[in-house]
Amino acid sequence: MEFIGTEGKKISGKFTLVYVKEVPNGFNYGRTHLWRFNFVAEGGEKVMLTTNAKVVDNFITQEAYGLYREAAFAIGKTFNLEFIVKKHLQYGNFKTTIVKNAKLIENIREVA
Repeated sequence: MEFIGTEGKKISGKFTLVYVKEVPNGFNYGRTHLWRFNFVAEGGEKVMLTTNAKVVDNFITQEAYGLYREAAFAIGKTFNLEFIVKKHLQYGNFKTTIVKNAKLIENIREVA
């Protein structure tokens, strides 16, 4: 298994959401949580995104209820995404690419 992309550069492609975890956020007042998303690229590379940005709404299959966000995430669904590679992380034989600034790429069809 290899890393995907070069640190500091953009990558884009199809990524399948395989895991979601809520992680504590002690840095931003008013926000109580961050989400950690693990994706697998088409080539099998692992990608991890930690965010609380608006892009999170694209990964939800069910709307939030009240003040607390109780949502079901689209595990197993493939998304067209663009990221900036933050760094590569290796622990033993496990390799993953840490990314930031996720953006959903809309497939826009040109009208002739």
